[in-house]
Amino acid sequence: MISFIPKRLGIGVGLVLLVLTMIFLVLRTVPGDPAQILASGGLTGQASTEAVAQMREQLGLNRPVVVQYGVAG
Repeated sequence: MISFIPKRLGIGVGLVLLVLTMIFLVLRTVPGDPAQILASGGLTGQASTEAVAQMREQLGLNRPVVVQYGVAG
């Protein structure tokens, strides 16, 4: 009985990490630039290069993917 709880906790933590990784990877593979969309106010609007660069900085999209994952997790 005592080994049951740590085993279940380990499975739960592993499952959460797996789901977190899958969601992160799916969001990275979706077409479109999130900074462009947010800076322009929608899918059809146009944004200046400076506004997109500022949005990338705010969202941390200019960092390496590994760092983004670490910050997101």
